[in-house]
Amino acid sequence: MDFSGNPIPKSISRTSSFNKKITNDKDFLWSQIVDHFNQAYFILTKYNLELKNIAIYLRDKDFCRYAYDFNFEIHTNIRTDLLMKLREIFNSKVPFSLEYRSTGVIFSDFKEFVPKQLSLQDFDNVTFEKNKKLMHAIEAVNKFY
Repeated sequence: MDFSGNPIPKSISRTSSFNKKITNDKDFLWSQIVDHFNQAYFILTKYNLELKNIAIYLRDKDFCRYAYDFNFEIHTNIRTDLLMKLREIFNSKVPFSLEYRSTGVIFSDFKEFVPKQLSLQDFDNVTFEKNKKLMHAIEAVNKFY
């Protein structure tokens, strides 16, 4: 996926099925969504993009599709903010009374990321600290699963 010379994509999505384990197990579904998030986030950062819309995609045992999304006020690629919002969407909007066969994450509404130059006096780089905490949390989740 090389976007140089090409328009920015309309979306980045990562989805997969687990047909042999149709489930409503909240922990299993969340671990699948985090895996999809990590794959999509890698592409987002590889091509220096920021997004404004993030969505969770689910397909139930009867093949009905559901998408729960959130629009940020400004474009962002701050990993902790994206994952925190994804978790909020997951906990508040997904009905766990249904059994699911597929999960996914969809990123959309992109713009090119232009890094901000920090001055030498900017010692409290909040983004760095948030990302550092998140990486420790992801490592713990990966060890658990």
